[in-house]
Amino acid sequence: MNGVTKLILRVLSLTLLLLLSACDNGLDNTPPKTQLELLREMLDEVVTEYDAPGASMAIKLGDGTLFSLSTGFADRENEIPLETDQYFRVGSATKTFTAKAALLLYQDGLFQLDDSVESLLPDLEEFSSLHGSGITVRMLMNHTSGLADYVGVPYGDTYPFYMMIDDPLREWTPEALVEISVDYGLQSVPGEAFSYSNTNYILLGLIIEKLSGQNYAAFVKKHLIDPLGLEHTFVPESEAFSGDYAHGYFEKDSDGKLYDYSAQSPTAVWSAGNIVSTVPDLLIWLESLLGGELLSDEIRDEQFDFEVADGFGYGLGVASMGGALGHNGTVFGYQTQMFEFSGSYFVIYTNCYYQSKDNVSNVIFNRAKEIFYPE
Repeated sequence: MNGVTKLILRVLSLTLLLLLSACDNGLDNTPPKTQLELLREMLDEVVTEYDAPGASMAIKLGDGTLFSLSTGFADRENEIPLETDQYFRVGSATKTFTAKAALLLYQDGLFQLDDSVESLLPDLEEFSSLHGSGITVRMLMNHTSGLADYVGVPYGDTYPFYMMIDDPLREWTPEALVEISVDYGLQSVPGEAFSYSNTNYILLGLIIEKLSGQNYAAFVKKHLIDPLGLEHTFVPESEAFSGDYAHGYFEKDSDGKLYDYSAQSPTAVWSAGNIVSTVPDLLIWLESLLGGELLSDEIRDEQFDFEVADGFGYGLGVASMGGALGHNGTVFGYQTQMFEFSGSYFVIYTNCYYQSKDNVSNVIFNRAKEIFYPE
């Protein structure tokens, strides 16, 4: 055996010893998973863990990198896959549209934030018993009006929440929703305490219509949806979807069983929660909302001028929750997270709403944050 051959054998032996040593020490040479792979794995895990029909998300990082993915079914019965471009109900993320619509009218000088509700809606009989209460537009927008949430107060021998579950196609007028809240009475002195109430944003919808001379849907389309190019966002005026949509499933009896609540009257939540959109459109909206598009810098600063206590704060239609800025939303069959966190934008929704389980969209949001911003 010549010298060259011996040298080659010695190198091969040394290489084999190193490989064996690495195996013995438990070293793993598998390349680390990409962020997209981690997101996909997490999304599948959560949907399986919570027995959710599906989930969809779009995440835009500060450097412009975009992640867009979905899992599960848009139609569970027919096993139609969920896609990111399908329509869904955004729930209370609607409040960001309503607040900005009102701020546009404020920007045009049609009212002041500290104007009273009674001065702007003098003919609203359902509010007349609260004349002199001092409730202002600002209080409506930041949920300090003291008005009870009409969804969860007694109404006859039941609650509107259960009435809406039993008859999701029932038509409601904004005035009737206000009346339920006013008849119940104030929960706190106006201006003194935060108390989230859909009633506030129903009143804002009425103010928008009164001052603009347009109905709420037309105003939002003309002044927000169209200027921002949100081609797949609309304010519904009937219970049915048009186009390709994600069915929404609701656990109405807290027994783990889901029922299809895709068809529901938009009048039950109106300007507090009825907008329909897609994940890509809602991502555009979130960036424009936080960037202050269509508003002056001064008014944008007013919108985001709020104190955060114990990780939570609420401005004029925008929430700060654990360092995340934006809004969430829940309506029968759908739960949404729409937030900026550490310079990245997250839009996430699940087409289910369990009463007996965690908010699945929030679980996904928290786990997605951990992937990009581990503690």
